[in-house]
Parts: sequence; structure tokens; C-alpha cells
Amino acid sequence: AFQIIWRLWKAGAKKRILFLADRNILVDQTKNKDFKPFGQHMTKISNRMIDKSYEIYLSLYQAVTGSEEEKNIYKQFSPEFFD
Repeated sequence: AFQIIWRLWKAGAKKRILFLADRNILVDQTKNKDFKPFGQHMTKISNRMIDKSYEIYLSLYQAVTGSEEEKNIYKQFSPEFFD
């Protein structure tokens, strides 16, 4: 996944990218190791808080959806937000 995202990002072909995983350890490992070269351009979505100033977003599926409609934070993003 890193190589694909890195090439698209470096080429300027994609402005905002969402990386989803099903376990927290996978998101943390990706952020701290595999995707480390993205540095300050990357953020982890947690606590249902969104900062739309980043280019690379890492998240658990569960962090962007919820059992209650108002907790579905994915609705804060327009369909065109991520490339």
C-alpha cells in the first residue's frame, strides 16, 4: 500500500488519501513505521475528531462509522474529498 500511495502522492496525482484498517495496531504500525516518510502530511482519525488540513488520513473503519447516525463522521466529508 505504501508504494502505491507514495508514488501517487509524490507525483501530485492525488491530493487526499484515506487508508482504512480494521485493527488499531495496523493503523498505528502504518503511521509509526510504514508511512513514516509522509511525516506531518499524515494524521490518524481518532475520537471522532477530524482536521481536514492533512493529505493522508489513517483510520479504523469503526472510527468513521458508528451505531448512531450522528456519530457517522464520514458524512462530514464530501464524496469528492478523498481521491
